[in-house]
This record gives sequence, structure tokens and C-alpha cells, in this order.
Amino acid sequence: MKKDKIIISRIDGEMLINMDTNYFEYIVYKNFIHLSKVNNGSNHSKKEINRLCNSLNSFVLVATCNNQIVGYVLGEKINLQKFNVFDNRNVFYVTYLYTVPKFRKMGIGTTLLDCVTKTKKYKSNGIMLTFDTANRNLYDFYIKNKFSRDKLMASGNRWDVYYRRYYWIDVLIKFLYLRKAICINHSQLNIGCFMCQYYEKSNKLDNFIKCIDI
Repeated sequence: MKKDKIIISRIDGEMLINMDTNYFEYIVYKNFIHLSKVNNGSNHSKKEINRLCNSLNSFVLVATCNNQIVGYVLGEKINLQKFNVFDNRNVFYVTYLYTVPKFRKMGIGTTLLDCVTKTKKYKSNGIMLTFDTANRNLYDFYIKNKFSRDKLMASGNRWDVYYRRYYWIDVLIKFLYLRKAICINHSQLNIGCFMCQYYEKSNKLDNFIKCIDI
């Protein structure tokens, strides 16, 4: 029996601005409607989602299966000095990360985060996000994915800021991974193919494709 495939593609910057994102914005707002009802310091609104989708510093990763969206990540690159004068880090701030319930526990969320780290267009020190630390499933997921409470931005509250730093070993692994990603037949769309295409075309193309068998 043939396996279904999860396709993960990235769109960022000017390419995102030039696309019609109305449907995607609606999905994000609907998936996180509960955030508008809690006092967590977030700015969950249609206006904010629209702003994210119209920022040159934003990025979107979308996971699809049979042309249906099954997961996504939406965020932007920011410099933290605007929040703390002593903090000059550039980070990818993940505002929204979502996987459709029946597609969870398949590695899609982890893959989306890993794809964020492979973004070459911007220089960044790491990934940052805010989540409900009282949600044990979320907490375990982010700890498993090497996030820890940020020493400079954390508040100690239930909704807190966590950070995953890029280490030199991550850069080395990424380099070696790219070096060996040689695909004979691009139509096969395996993991080597997606990395090979991304490596070869990264200077002129802002999106890439990755396939996961499920």
C-alpha cells in the first residue's frame, strides 16, 4: 500500500507579501481562537496575523497532505533589543505552530521547527516562542526539541518565553547534511532531493519542498 506524503514548503519575505493569504489567515485565527480569551500577553487578532503575513521579515512553513493543510508555522525574524536594550540577539520568533490533531505524533511539528533552523536568508541566533507551560503535552514537546526558558526574556509566569539556541554543532551537522544531499532523480522528492534543490537554488528561490512518509 502506497504511503501518503506530507509536503512541507516555505514562503517568506516578498514572496509572502505578493500572495493571497486570506484563507491561510482565516485558518490561523480559527485554530488559535482560544488565545483571544486568555490573558497571556499575546496579540492574537486578525489584524496581527495579517501584519505577519505582510512583513518582509516573516516566514511561513506549511505542511500539506493530499493538498490539504495539516500543519504550519508562522513567525518573523526580530531583534530583541527593542524589548531589552541589553539583548541584541536576532531570533526567529515563532508566533504560531500548529498540527491538525489526527496528524500529531508523526514528527510534523518537530520537522517544521527543524526547517526553521535551515532558513539561510537571515542570520539568526536561535528560535524563540511563548507557550502555556502548564500544558504538559506542549511543555514536553518543546523540551524534547531542545527549548529552555530564556534567561533574559522569561517572566516566570505560566505563559513564558522559551528559546532554542543555534550551536556550532548544529551548523556543522547542517553543512554536512547539505553536502551529502545529492539526488539522482528530483522527481522522487525524497529528503535528499528537497535539500539538494534548496541548496542549489537558495540564492534565487525563497521556498523549498520536503516530503515525509506517514
